[in-house]
Amino acid sequence: MDRYNSVNNTKNDFRIAFWKLYKRNSVEKISVSELCRVAGYNRTTFYVYYDNIHDLLLRCIEEMLRPIKEHADELQLVGVPPEDKGKLAQLYLETLMINKEYVRLLIEHHQLYILEDQYKAILKPVLLRMFADAGLPTESLHYMLEYQMAAGVNVIAQWFEKQDLGEQEIIDLMVKCAMQGVGNMLNANKKAPADASQNDEAVIRQILKEMAAQKNG
Repeated sequence: MDRYNSVNNTKNDFRIAFWKLYKRNSVEKISVSELCRVAGYNRTTFYVYYDNIHDLLLRCIEEMLRPIKEHADELQLVGVPPEDKGKLAQLYLETLMINKEYVRLLIEHHQLYILEDQYKAILKPVLLRMFADAGLPTESLHYMLEYQMAAGVNVIAQWFEKQDLGEQEIIDLMVKCAMQGVGNMLNANKKAPADASQNDEAVIRQILKEMAAQKNG
């Protein structure tokens, strides 16, 4: 066996051992000694590849997203038709479904945000290229993409737990929200009272006044 395959097999053994232990304990309660015993290696071998157990968790999540990272630069989303705008949502959704056993563990341990952050870090450069000629200030573009991606990954994470809509239904809904804007969709058929805006403004001013008083008090 060549060194490349040997290293990959060793890392895979550590990943398998980690997920086994993660089913029973949080990251903080998994010791390197216990992990090495389950994986069948000594501590020295562990520290060749990882700094600590949390580092191993990050590497496990990176492995889940490796196919996306390897092919991200090949994605060409410029000029795609509206009905095809859900490609990235579909990609993320399928990633969750393929790794659903591990994703459920991340949700259980309140660490799905690590997967979400890594997914956004991989695909944000793709979107920056896609909208490079949109004529927006760089800072504004970064915030807008962060807003859209954060909304998308959180919606899909909630859908993953409930699955109360079909896969295509949730993707279509996300595309519609992105294209039309949630505010526009919610207000499309809603008629507010004539004085609603003035009333809301007065309430907000009162809340801010009370918050300022608390701060100064």
